[in-house]
Amino acid sequence: MQPFCHLLILFTNESLCTSSLIAAVCSGAKKVTSIESSSGSLPLYSATVSQLANRLPVSDAEYIVLNAHFESILLEHILGGPAQIACSEPYYEVLEGWHLQEALNYFYILRSMKLRGIVCNNAFCIPSSARLVGCAIELDEFFINSYSGIEKGVKNIRTILDFNHDVVDAHCNRFHEYDMNYPLWQFKHRKLTEPFEIARILYEGSVETMMIEGDGVWKSCTFGKVGKCAAFLYWIDYHLPVQQGFQIISTKDEYHFQSIRLLKTPVVVANHTTFFVQFNLSSDDDSDYNWSFRIE
Repeated sequence: MQPFCHLLILFTNESLCTSSLIAAVCSGAKKVTSIESSSGSLPLYSATVSQLANRLPVSDAEYIVLNAHFESILLEHILGGPAQIACSEPYYEVLEGWHLQEALNYFYILRSMKLRGIVCNNAFCIPSSARLVGCAIELDEFFINSYSGIEKGVKNIRTILDFNHDVVDAHCNRFHEYDMNYPLWQFKHRKLTEPFEIARILYEGSVETMMIEGDGVWKSCTFGKVGKCAAFLYWIDYHLPVQQGFQIISTKDEYHFQSIRLLKTPVVVANHTTFFVQFNLSSDDDSDYNWSFRIE
């Protein structure tokens, strides 16, 4: 870290907020600003205690914790002017399972801050990029049946204990229209394809060059196993620059909540059949994005 650099810390929990501040100042940063959007005074108290315990700030260095929302931050609130380094931990809520939403949220907030001059266009960003990765999976029949509605019975009416459930069941076949999060280690499932990259989110660069590669592009992978394809499982691989190359922090661990999108109808597949996926940020409804699938 270069002396006199200005560092902006985004998207952290309270403990990481404090440790990031200490590490940044001890590494040579002279002006460190951490934005903590959570409610309560814990981030401020945590920073104060750590500052006293570590005899910080060092000579000619200072840091602050701003308890505010990102959209309300102005350049005058940032120590030392536009940040030369933007550091964040968008993956710290990984257990909640909203991996893609967190990665996109960081992209839009960082681009907004560059547009407003709070972060330099050539700022060093941690993480520098994120890969949207996924694979086709087979799910247990019990799982599939639980999300496929009620079968029609006598007189073509869906009933449970003789009560008509037609009105409610009209919504039971719509689980393929939005993503769902599950602790998949609790459910029997099997990967039918190798993981492959769907899109790449670039955090570094100017407002004009920051982009999401793969938006609207069909990506494909060949099935390596025979089975019934029922859903698409996806996760985020964050790339953190280190001295030699990159370190990857992934949200794919199965003890986390995993994000899946069910296919409208499960499809029996054979070896060498191809699975096609399209990730599209342009949506006809109020969704942040849409998925499209086809098997050939």
